[in-house]
Amino acid sequence: MHPRSIQLLLLPVLAALLGVTAPDTQPTTQSSLAADRLSAKALIDRDMEGLTSIGEHDLNEIIRFESADGRLAPICDLHVADSDFHEVHLRGMTGRAKFRVVPDRSNTPGGHPSPEFFYYDLNSPGWIVVYTEVDSTLYTMGVAQFAESEDRLLSVQYGETADIGPQAVNLYIQIVPENGTGNQTRQHFSGASLADLCLNHPVEVNTYLRPIFRMLRQEQTVFQVDAKAAYQVFSGSWKTDPATAAATDAAVAGLRADSYADREAAMNRLRRLGEPAALYLMNADSRSWTIEQAMRVDLFLAPYRPLTDDSAARLQSDVDFLLDCQFSPDAQIRRLALRQLREVTGKPIDLNPKLNERALDEAVTKLRVALSPAATQP
Repeated sequence: MHPRSIQLLLLPVLAALLGVTAPDTQPTTQSSLAADRLSAKALIDRDMEGLTSIGEHDLNEIIRFESADGRLAPICDLHVADSDFHEVHLRGMTGRAKFRVVPDRSNTPGGHPSPEFFYYDLNSPGWIVVYTEVDSTLYTMGVAQFAESEDRLLSVQYGETADIGPQAVNLYIQIVPENGTGNQTRQHFSGASLADLCLNHPVEVNTYLRPIFRMLRQEQTVFQVDAKAAYQVFSGSWKTDPATAAATDAAVAGLRADSYADREAAMNRLRRLGEPAALYLMNADSRSWTIEQAMRVDLFLAPYRPLTDDSAARLQSDVDFLLDCQFSPDAQIRRLALRQLREVTGKPIDLNPKLNERALDEAVTKLRVALSPAATQP
């Protein structure tokens, strides 16, 4: 391994990063790969030297993610008496990991402590070493991954801030040729949220970002779709029951009453009807409505329409979005998405609704590779 890559391997990554299954590398001999892995192992052994082991644990005891207000929070469920780094053997994983819990970083849902997590993998096909880091502060969260093969260095960085706006989350991808020939690849994508990145940059997210969370066994949590967005996408397929349709029509009619108090009462009836009424009204014929009726209906619908009409229409045929809907805890969303997936692909796709979390991950991943071009591009 080159000295510069060795430095990068052990340098604490301050920016957030995400990526894992990167492009295939050029063929390399098993002997040279083994030799480079021995060199990497020596560095890893040195980095882990002197750490107290806390034994074997499931990965999700050490780190898992919760989503709150469109942001991800890394959480540690394992009680540790101090804030020192400890080595941990991860059940079912062959790499080496260390972590620590920082007591003053408990700005997570439920006040859970947030961990710093590091994982070294010497067994990833085609790569000498893959290094992954997760960290967070009071204002930022980041996941980082660095990988080295015989012919390239790859880093993928993903970070979230507490800011609100079009650059609240950022994804950086860099590929550097090891032999000094060829051009470097540098890409930077930003968005208001991870969902925003998924919508606008699906190839890059699926190729470099999604696999890291899959490796961390958090794909279902991280890429679970917003329920309101899903219902907006599937609103055209929604079958409103007659009672809800009648009650919604009556409330909308009340929005043109002469009395302001009567119009407000009708608006409150709409709010009480909630999402079923919203789904019905998203496709209602508004040609006979007054200006005030239309304005009040738009006001009522606003919380149920997180997407633009163009984005919602595009997601109706987005295979990755429809597959991510299978991670939803809402059975109706899963059914609607599966039906739409069959229509979009023209294939008799089926998923057992009783699959456990790991089996569902595997089933959705296989479908994604088979159906989504973005999941297979280098």
